[in-house]
Amino acid sequence: MDSSIEQGGNCPNVFKQKYEPGDLIGCGGFGEVRTATDIQTRRKFAVKILIRERMERKKMEERVKREIEILRLLRHPHIIRLYEVIDTPKKIYLVMEYAELGDLTVYMEAIGKLQEEEARKIFQQIISGVEYCHENRVVHRDLKPENLLLDSERNVKIADFGVCNIISDGQFTTRCGCPDYFAPEDGIYTLPSHLSPEVKDLISRMLEKNPFERIEIPKIREHPWFQAHLPRYLTLPPPNTL
Repeated sequence: MDSSIEQGGNCPNVFKQKYEPGDLIGCGGFGEVRTATDIQTRRKFAVKILIRERMERKKMEERVKREIEILRLLRHPHIIRLYEVIDTPKKIYLVMEYAELGDLTVYMEAIGKLQEEEARKIFQQIISGVEYCHENRVVHRDLKPENLLLDSERNVKIADFGVCNIISDGQFTTRCGCPDYFAPEDGIYTLPSHLSPEVKDLISRMLEKNPFERIEIPKIREHPWFQAHLPRYLTLPPPNTL
């Protein structure tokens, strides 16, 4: 179902021939995100619509191309899936998996604080998706609740790979993304008193200021809090798809 970003430039109506545009669900610097329904199958998707003029004005064509290439590479149950790219003279349509419940921020605002059991399930899925990215040398660089979507069964879908990059062993990445979610080298924090001792221990290890002493994903996987009620399909590290 995939099509190339370089193809289809002379077919401005291809998207409307295949999909019925729906509600606006998000806006960004280069365009917007809408729901869309496949005319034949009636399946619902989320479509990121990128305006070429805005991309060219901000010199972001290479960034968009990299995001598309990386999303095509990644196949994981907790990473948003790119199904199709439709390229037209004025717009690029990224037809993607639709996460009905929106992002994690909206969800938490609606229900209040997460219970620890549900927080564990979400955390397990995030770790699995991030680990899969790193196994494929992909760094997201903008992980935050707004970029963690939830489907109808409250399963995580890591989204928005707009500032992601591919990193080789020993290579460092530049600082980017939202300052509120930078690495904790300068961080000062307090832990809520209602948390269990096990999750407090894990959080403190993850927020260790010294990056050489900070817990890494293999050890996070072994932590008792992470292991509790771990679904069978998440018990093994994901394969490298490269």
